[in-house]
Amino acid sequence: MGTGYPEIAFDPTQQSNLNVIKPDGVTPGDVFRLNGKSYQFVKFNNGQGNVASSAGRPMYWMDLANNVVTMDKTDNQFGAALAAGCAGICLLSGITDGNYTWIQTGGIHPSTRLNGAGAAGNVVTAPGSDTDAALTTTAIASASTDTLRRAPQVGIQMAAADVNNDAQVYLTILA
Repeated sequence: MGTGYPEIAFDPTQQSNLNVIKPDGVTPGDVFRLNGKSYQFVKFNNGQGNVASSAGRPMYWMDLANNVVTMDKTDNQFGAALAAGCAGICLLSGITDGNYTWIQTGGIHPSTRLNGAGAAGNVVTAPGSDTDAALTTTAIASASTDTLRRAPQVGIQMAAADVNNDAQVYLTILA
């Protein structure tokens, strides 16, 4: 019985090739699940700001129709100043412009960069400003209904972040 997701013969979190070779039968935009997590195959563009890929950091849709992502929030298709457009979390550092990569879109990501320490249960969203490399963590009790309505949820923080503001986050990005 199929899940509707393509069968992949490897775990994308175990890849060491910095420029992922497109697997046979996989096209950009394909999503699959493995061990309670979901991943999407995309093409990377470093954007106008030449922002390099970095593991654990958010990727934004640069061209949703063609499955192209960037870490440069300036080039976010939804606008640099909108709390929207997070495509997923980068799995590998060093992906060069125009190459393919995997992003994580669902399940527990162990080390997601946030804009502060936050706490377990906080809502994680894309920043509402032109901020690269970190997602926003907001306590639900302190967030206005309007704030939460405007900022699509990327996930839920599972614990306070470490000294680098990296935290375990349960991702809930729809792919």
